[in-house]
Amino acid sequence: APNLDAQLRAVFGNAAALALDSAILFGTGASNQPLGVANTSGIQTVSMGTNGAALANWNPVLDAVAALEAANAGEVSAIVLAPRTGRTTYGLVDSTGQPLTMPPRIAGIPRLVTSAVPINQTQGSSSVASTALLGDWSEVYVGMRTSLQISVLQERYADNGQVGFVAWLRADVAVARPAAMAKIVGIIP
Repeated sequence: APNLDAQLRAVFGNAAALALDSAILFGTGASNQPLGVANTSGIQTVSMGTNGAALANWNPVLDAVAALEAANAGEVSAIVLAPRTGRTTYGLVDSTGQPLTMPPRIAGIPRLVTSAVPINQTQGSSSVASTALLGDWSEVYVGMRTSLQISVLQERYADNGQVGFVAWLRADVAVARPAAMAKIVGIIP
C-alpha cells in the first residue's frame, strides 16, 4: 500500500499516546514508569466507601471540589473518567427518572473520558473499581525527553519473512502542587 508507512506510524502513535496518558494518570513510579497523578502523595482523596459504590448523584464530585477549594487549589479545569464512569454520569437521573442536572458549581467543568483510566482497581471487596481525577491540570507537568521513535527490525525476523517494530519514547510527569489535584476512588458500576 502506498501509505502503509503513514498508517503504521498513526497506529503506533495512537498506542503510544494511550500509554502516555495511562502513565501520566496512573503511573506507579516503578519499572520505568513515571509516578502518575493518582499515585502522587498529597493529592486530595474522596472515597466511595469501604467496598466502593456506584455514582448515584454529584455529591462525590462536589466533595472533591470542596476539598480542592479548602486547599486553595485554583480552578478545576477538568474531570478525567473511565468510559464506564462517563456513561454513568451522562445517565444520572432523579427519583422521577428525569436527567439529573449538574449543580452550577461543577456544570462548566469538562468531563474527559479515556480508556487509560482502569476499571479493575481494588476497593475493599470490589475488584472492578475505578477512579476519577480532577483538579487544576495546569499543575501537572509532562516533560518529553525523547519524542516517539519507531524503528524497523527487518533483520531480526527476516528468516520468517516478517518485519518487527520497536516504538519508544521517554517522558516524565510531575505534579507541581499535589493539593491542587483530587481523586475519587472506589467508583463501581
